[in-house]
Amino acid sequence: ITDREKGVKYPIVSYELTPDVAIIDGEICASMPAHVTSNTGLDALTHCVEAYVSNIDDNFADVLAKGGLEIVFDNLEEAVKNPSNIAARQNMHDASFMGGLAFNNAWLGIVHSLSHQVGALYGIPHGCANAIFLPNVIRYNATATNKYPALAKVIGGETAEDLAQSIEGLRKSVNNISSLKEFGISKEDWDKNLDYIAGNALIDPCTGFNPRVPSLEDLKNIYNACYLGFVYSENEVLS
Repeated sequence: ITDREKGVKYPIVSYELTPDVAIIDGEICASMPAHVTSNTGLDALTHCVEAYVSNIDDNFADVLAKGGLEIVFDNLEEAVKNPSNIAARQNMHDASFMGGLAFNNAWLGIVHSLSHQVGALYGIPHGCANAIFLPNVIRYNATATNKYPALAKVIGGETAEDLAQSIEGLRKSVNNISSLKEFGISKEDWDKNLDYIAGNALIDPCTGFNPRVPSLEDLKNIYNACYLGFVYSENEVLS
């Protein structure tokens, strides 16, 4: 639930909200505009990556996350550029569902914690924000988990950095922005709200399932790198 006056998005977590039946029909998405296809597809990708590396070990989630990630890389660009391709639409719908099943079992991480805040305060589409944060969060988390290389190998890479760069490449190929600044947020407005959004991200429910426990300063550094579109580095503090 988004509180526009406070600029806060509150995730509500309950198995009572999980449907008993889901109808996964690619034709339902046939008229979806390209930018919505891009944003929702990158959101599905983020669900797969975050569920796979969360601090909850779940074999079922891992299989679904890896499979969903592979399908997204194989189909998202086609679904964006050729919207009448129902096979690609169906594949993306399947991948989205697989990512949903994965994160319902293993939960998510700080990509979503960070995205919730900029979505509420600045109106950045959720999948767009996720795709900006995801590569740098991979770089941040790579010191705390050895699971990223397994995801990288699914798409022909070897390392966490390979995975981060592949996601950046996919993001570009589906016409999504690479920095928060590109959304039109002024530096003055950004600096004014940074402590507020970082503080809210720290207490977001998703933060508790991240493989690395972040500090407030960690989140601010990731935020600043992503605002500018820079590659996150442990040794570089941006302001």
